[in-house]
Amino acid sequence: MISKIEEGTAKIEIPGNRAGKIHSKMPVFYNPVMQLSRDISIIFLNSISRKSSKPLRCLDLLSASGIRAIRIKKEVPNTEVTANDMSKKAFDRIKKNAKLNNVKLKVKNKEAHVLLSELKSYDFIDIDPFGTPIPFLDAAIKRLSPHSYISVTATDTSALCGTYDYACRRKYSSKPLRNEFMHEIGIRILIYKIQQVAAQYDVALTPVFSHSSNHYMKVYLKKEIGAKKANEILKKHGYVFYNWKTCDRKPSTNLEDKPKNWDYAGPLWLGQLWDLKITNKMLEFAKSKKHFSEKSITLLEKISNEALLLKTIGYFNIHYLSKKHCFGIPKMNFLIENINKKGFKASRTHFSETSLKTTSTLKKLLSTISSLSKQKGC
Repeated sequence: MISKIEEGTAKIEIPGNRAGKIHSKMPVFYNPVMQLSRDISIIFLNSISRKSSKPLRCLDLLSASGIRAIRIKKEVPNTEVTANDMSKKAFDRIKKNAKLNNVKLKVKNKEAHVLLSELKSYDFIDIDPFGTPIPFLDAAIKRLSPHSYISVTATDTSALCGTYDYACRRKYSSKPLRNEFMHEIGIRILIYKIQQVAAQYDVALTPVFSHSSNHYMKVYLKKEIGAKKANEILKKHGYVFYNWKTCDRKPSTNLEDKPKNWDYAGPLWLGQLWDLKITNKMLEFAKSKKHFSEKSITLLEKISNEALLLKTIGYFNIHYLSKKHCFGIPKMNFLIENINKKGFKASRTHFSETSLKTTSTLKKLLSTISSLSKQKGC
């Protein structure tokens, strides 16, 4: 039984999944939930500036059905796309799907590390494994061309978000924290690990776009070469201290600064999660096309506002704070409006529907919530 699927401007066929469950042993892996991830990849590649008029050399390292590679070739101008999968069934299916879409791909049937050992560089590499991306980072980073980009997906969010503390320490060399902003902490830990691997080779990888959606975290990083640039990246690694009683938080580059009886997460990335210029271009491009999902547009709208608060680390879950401090729950838009009136900045966050990012201190935020919760209609 063959299932026919349409996504973006592409059409693919895959062996039917009668059980209806997504798992790593499917004959040819395809996850419809990841359409959002693939949409964002296409939007991102159409929004970056290019240093050359030559085709953008893209590698879909773990291609499965080939849907991402096919969409890149069809929807991103002037690209040379390589799709790889070690599964012979996936390899055959990618070739059939490419022919179905009338696109020319370089299709490989190799183990990922074997392909990455070949002396060929790429301007964009996408790593989207079933689980942790750690085993692929070293080899992939070595195959990046100058001024290139790498996209890394992690689906082992239970480790990055602190459900399995020692799994995170073992894989990512960092302590997680399972609190109300654990998804941002998880992304910052993921970025830290990627940058640590790159720094060994005097490569600086700066995040230009990130998002946490459904069961995964995905980050896009730009490559620059040089020991000095790599050193500057390492200077932005540190810790986030957290007070479980008050929900207060504080970033620092020195673990010795941790206040007594506070918990911590890290080491992790303390710098930007988004490049504002690229983020705005992504939103503009997505709105100019009709084939991107509504979820993609909504995500980009939230992040475009969130990205204005580049220096804020963590976010506040208003429902959690209100319950903890015995306040009524104010309407989110009303709360944001009042925070802004008091001279601070605030925005919703894509990480959580009930949370916001703000430059306000916790004390000022609680005061604002308290005053609004007493007002009629809150």
